Amino acid sequence: MKIHILDVGRTKYGDCIIITHNEKVIMIDGGHLSDVNLIQFQLDNIFNRRTGIAVDLLIVTHCHSDHIGCLPELINMNIIEVGKALVADEEIGWGESKDTGNDSFSKVRQGLRFALQEEDAASFTDSELELFLYDAFTLRQRYDEMLKKIGDARIIRYGNHSAEDLEKLLEEFSDFGLKILGPDKEHLEICRKAISQSNDAFDSIINDSKLESDAFEDAVDVYRTILKQVETDNFDVSDKASTGAPRNNQSIVLSLEAEGWKALLTGDMQLAKSQVQGLDEKMEALLKIIDNNGPYQFIKLPHHSASNGINETILKKWNENTILFGHTGGWNDPAHPDGGVLRILEKYKNSLLFARTDRNGMYIVEKDESGVAFLLTRDNTNDFSKNIRTDTTVPGPLPSSPAAVPASVLPEKEISKPPLNYAKQMQDDDSVVEITAKVPHTDTKVTLTIEIDTSKKKSPDLISTTPPDKRSSNGGRFEGLLFVTCLSRLEKSLGTSPDPIVSVIKNFPGVYWLNIERPVSAAYCAEQVRQYTSQSTIKGVVIIGGYDIIPAERAAFLDEQLREDLITEGTQSDDNDDFIIWSDDIYGDNDNDALQELPVSRIPDGRSIELVMVCLQAPQFVPVSRFGVRNLARPFANDVFKDIPGGDSAIEVSETFGPSNVIGHSGCGSFYYMLHGADWDCTRFWGEAKNRRTVEAYTIENVPSSAPGSIIFAGCCYGALTVSTAASKMTEDTTLSQWKPDESIALAFLKAGALAFVGCTGEHYSPQQSPYNYYGKPMHDQFWKEIRNGSSPALALFKAKEQYARNLPHKLDQHFNAAVELKILHQFVCLGLGW
Repeated sequence: MKIHILDVGRTKYGDCIIITHNEKVIMIDGGHLSDVNLIQFQLDNIFNRRTGIAVDLLIVTHCHSDHIGCLPELINMNIIEVGKALVADEEIGWGESKDTGNDSFSKVRQGLRFALQEEDAASFTDSELELFLYDAFTLRQRYDEMLKKIGDARIIRYGNHSAEDLEKLLEEFSDFGLKILGPDKEHLEICRKAISQSNDAFDSIINDSKLESDAFEDAVDVYRTILKQVETDNFDVSDKASTGAPRNNQSIVLSLEAEGWKALLTGDMQLAKSQVQGLDEKMEALLKIIDNNGPYQFIKLPHHSASNGINETILKKWNENTILFGHTGGWNDPAHPDGGVLRILEKYKNSLLFARTDRNGMYIVEKDESGVAFLLTRDNTNDFSKNIRTDTTVPGPLPSSPAAVPASVLPEKEISKPPLNYAKQMQDDDSVVEITAKVPHTDTKVTLTIEIDTSKKKSPDLISTTPPDKRSSNGGRFEGLLFVTCLSRLEKSLGTSPDPIVSVIKNFPGVYWLNIERPVSAAYCAEQVRQYTSQSTIKGVVIIGGYDIIPAERAAFLDEQLREDLITEGTQSDDNDDFIIWSDDIYGDNDNDALQELPVSRIPDGRSIELVMVCLQAPQFVPVSRFGVRNLARPFANDVFKDIPGGDSAIEVSETFGPSNVIGHSGCGSFYYMLHGADWDCTRFWGEAKNRRTVEAYTIENVPSSAPGSIIFAGCCYGALTVSTAASKMTEDTTLSQWKPDESIALAFLKAGALAFVGCTGEHYSPQQSPYNYYGKPMHDQFWKEIRNGSSPALALFKAKEQYARNLPHKLDQHFNAAVELKILHQFVCLGLGW
């Protein structure tokens, strides 16, 4: 039996657990709605597949948003396929049936009502709170639809179940030693009545509130005001009564036993303080049941290690027989684990091991030859430090073999971590064609692998055999640009008609317009574009939409000889992307010679028509100001930044500079980031401290709300990745989804009115040796030089690539360096209008 406690990202609270045994899978809860990409990534690592993962039993412990989380999305996207489900009964969880709610309430007022039944979100920022309120409103609907899709025949609603049905389910999963320890139906009913009573009280308070409109942003202040009204005065600030307590105390508490060891999973049960009137006696009875069912080799601490979930009395008793204790929750949460609970755990540190998702990422509990052990993704056990709002502990992707921490040993030294080892798959059939590329001034032969469609002999319908629709020319900024999209796919992605987008574009003087009706592959789309870009009147290409609208090329640009050279050199596995990246260069290749002859930019739609419209109306660049942050270990960025237009400010250094140091800046300007990035989380960039520990340097919350006409250049790994999956990790079963503006720093800048965000779709490389004239720096330098000379961002990137290609390779001592620089040449993209 193996228990995976999944990383639930940055947002406070959250549980998601996978248990595997005898080729069966139990899944418990689904983190946050915003965790869908992170959880899918971890499921892919566990099961080595991204969709169609068989979950034999799904358990939803209770009806809070940080436990239902993204389960509806995982099911709707066919990422998981559920066999049986033991779920929190929705009428018990919401204290009413869906037909007895307050019909007089608007959507926002109903959202407020549901939000007040959730965990306290007072510490959220206004933007986080707007999203939280929206999620709270949609949670009941999403949960109902999820249950409907699973089907009543496969569902047991806990608390509204028959003893016979539950007994049959437990028998079916007897190899897991699954036991449901509580709560019993009387316990659940006390909580249901408390929820129902609070619903009535919340209705009255909301009706008396000064909610002036039905906008979620107007509900933020009202929510904060209402929370202050419902807080009780007889609790400490750190231990106030939670409005979500009744629902927490409906959590299904269960144990698992196999292979000679037992685990206790407690959900959000408030075992230390129920904070629900009339429930204390039932809670004491539940504690006795839990104790009598022990001992346990592993216990997940209740309610995200809150002081109402666990106290010293309970921990001391459990610690008599249990060494391994676990915490689950988001890392940007100063209240969880509770500071007092952490002090208690530290007091018993010589007799326990404590793992936590906010420090260790996903961790695994399993039995090996030394006994029951933790396997950690990163860092060490027994980190008793408290989170702060600007926490610099950075979650990371799951290594293939986490480091083991046996329960029989309480380590005092650091535990080393194995390297990342991602499985990479390449098609090896007639669906790829190799084209030899011409790379100036180098002896290296380069080939570009471009996907083509061979599934049917019939060619996709052409939109036209004549030049695309051209608007009358009066000269100007956009004259000669070819705008390319697929209107049918764009409409599906946006959920609304793209007519306003078409209207704006066709009003630009001197532009061309091409609608590709069936964009089956990047190679096919490029051929359609090439029919028109061969005309001298077209000066550049602007793609409208994400990769699911007009596909990017999944470029494997190393030829067979260079890959053989890497094998001989022993460096064939040193690039985490396996030298496979997303690239838009193919759309600027107007003569099919595998070389880019025209600038290309892409406006990702991000499932938002507002985003596209803002991008299309971005003003021209004016260097009013400049701002930059670099990693401590990237001193070459100082030389780049000194020549960036926009004043004489100095670049910040991430060792001492973090998100809390960013002053709210707005207006037109230059932005430069030379930091670490990640393909699984595009909302943050990281730097390093002197001890090589990663520290958070810049987050999506730091993106200015208004940045009209700004140009952003990011030398960060995956800084310009607009989809949930890096090119090297794509498989036939991968569901490629776009990042939205609140999931990507790049898209957030575009939404703020930026003219362009230029960056990488894969892992970036920086020079480490003076004079730093290799790897990324020559590209950075040339781009900003072209900007200073008056080029638009798309044209500046194109010219920088031309110059970079002429000097390839800049560093001659290894074949690996030549491969790296070819990757740098192809992976930089221009997002946004770019002109």
